[in-house]
Amino acid sequence: MASIDNQAAPEKNANALTLNEALNAQANGTLPESYTLSGARAELGTLAVSGVAEAKANAQALVDGAQNSDELTLVPSYNLDDTLQNMYDGDPEIVGGRDGYTLSQANVDLGDLAVADVAEAQAQAQALVDGAQNSDELTLVPSYNL
Repeated sequence: MASIDNQAAPEKNANALTLNEALNAQANGTLPESYTLSGARAELGTLAVSGVAEAKANAQALVDGAQNSDELTLVPSYNLDDTLQNMYDGDPEIVGGRDGYTLSQANVDLGDLAVADVAEAQAQAQALVDGAQNSDELTLVPSYNL
């Protein structure tokens, strides 16, 4: 009969989490005091433009709180669902950093413009409408002051 190896199998660190698991544990109040992260990719879900900074800061705080934080760099992933106005006025880093987006409506106030700038401003707004995942449901409705 073969002998049985009595060596214990290496224990998996019970507090080793993915960043998404840590986000869920934090939301449920079950995040351990001490934890390591196996990576720093965060699926933040579908957000309004105004919610992205807070969601990224929350994920970054979890990365910073991990025992192995010096090995990690946050890689957030999110979709946007907002108005054209909020997308048009939004922080370019937030709007440009999304994976995809939908628009709840396509009305936009382009602000005070010189006549020479109207076409370019409308083209920028139209590009946002055209890039939306639900673009076939939308019609750009721009307004502006000359």
